[in-house]
Amino acid sequence: MRDDLRKLRSWLCWCKKRGLDVASEWKKQWESDPKTHPEEYAEARAVDASRRRVSHFFGAIAELNSQGLLGKHLARVLANYSGYVQFFQVVEHLEKILNPTNYNKSHFDTIASLTGYSGPRA
Repeated sequence: MRDDLRKLRSWLCWCKKRGLDVASEWKKQWESDPKTHPEEYAEARAVDASRRRVSHFFGAIAELNSQGLLGKHLARVLANYSGYVQFFQVVEHLEKILNPTNYNKSHFDTIASLTGYSGPRA
């Protein structure tokens, strides 16, 4: 998890330094030809693997909280895991670009309410 959050933070910083949109740049690299752009192709796959793990971690917290299987205090402690900012600033944007009309926005809303996050969202 630590490595995945670092990967997402690194991706976010790399895009910001170049004035690039996180999701659009990722999609461009995701769709790149592995033979002509192997570095971009590999980077997009690595970012996606990190996206999936981080999404599942925070999604599980949101789901357990929504089902009443996790007490509010424990849900807040878990949701405030270092890196929840990457969950909103990278993961949510990638989830939205992958599935613009049907990504699970409720998980992001739940984590935002548990953490008090009010920064930029997709």
